[in-house]
Amino acid sequence: MRFSTTRSRFQSKALGLLATAMLMVTVSCSSQDIATNDPTISADVDRASNGRMEAVTLKGKGFTPNGQVLVTAVMAASGGNARPYVEQEVQADANGEIRWEGRPVPCPQPADYERGSWVSVIARDMTSGISGSEQLEPGNEPDCRG
Repeated sequence: MRFSTTRSRFQSKALGLLATAMLMVTVSCSSQDIATNDPTISADVDRASNGRMEAVTLKGKGFTPNGQVLVTAVMAASGGNARPYVEQEVQADANGEIRWEGRPVPCPQPADYERGSWVSVIARDMTSGISGSEQLEPGNEPDCRG
């Protein structure tokens, strides 16, 4: 009996220490996430009267100041390649802000799809690897034809 009582105290102390350590790690991670400003982006889309995208302007903040940002426009397409995309690197300014304009957004090449519409744009900070994204509403007509 004595052995099992001692063992219970040891287990209780070990569990208490483990719980304290986990709490400290959780608080540390939470503080770090709160202090970090993840990138955010917004997109303004210009469409023709038939609904085809003519241009998109992307604005973002929270990127590494003067760092490289990879902008990716993703398309939902039919036939062949169902998720074609285009990419372009831009540089954030000294405040960590970006502005990118696709006028028009170039259609993905090779054109191994039938037709497609732009559905999202993603901006990834090449230094931190953290990204922001914005969903785009497709128009009545496809933005690209293969």
